[in-house]
Amino acid sequence: MADEDKQVGFNNLMEEQKRLAAREERLERSIRRADKGRIEEFTPALKRLAQYQDEFDAADKKYGLPSGTTMAVAAIESRGREDIITGQTASPVGAAGIMQFMPKTARSMGLEVSDSVDERNDPIAAIDAGAKYMARQLEKSDGDMRVALAKYNWGSGNWAKWEAGKKEMPDETSNYIGDVMGVRRALAPVGEDWSS
Repeated sequence: MADEDKQVGFNNLMEEQKRLAAREERLERSIRRADKGRIEEFTPALKRLAQYQDEFDAADKKYGLPSGTTMAVAAIESRGREDIITGQTASPVGAAGIMQFMPKTARSMGLEVSDSVDERNDPIAAIDAGAKYMARQLEKSDGDMRVALAKYNWGSGNWAKWEAGKKEMPDETSNYIGDVMGVRRALAPVGEDWSS
């Protein structure tokens, strides 16, 4: 019986390895489609966001993120547009502010969102909350920045469905991962590895 148990355990291990390899291949295929080094497209956003550089740096440090992470996310989320940062323009699905939080997610990160106050549109508060949320996603993703970015953009529920093979990752999300990683690489200090 012990040999049969060992064989079952070995077979289970092999199946898990195959599943993980297939997941990695699908994720890499999605990112390769997206990561085209489009940093030039985001340079104007980075210039506009530079006024918050100290806040981005402090938030990354506070939550243990690689330097430049929160600024890269904000550059892609808001494009550095003042109308988005200040809440004059929200996304069609209701995301608002520099970090493009949905109301429920913003509240879960400690931001007030009510009829009279919407802290998603306070860049300083939203930057801190965005870094906090990103750090949580990174922790839940075993340190895999690609997975954390997919969850930030697309939601953990959609990610779980994709990982189970029940849903296709939309181009918006695969592009988002590649864009944030490309911007982040451009912001990385010399010698810092941020490949995953």
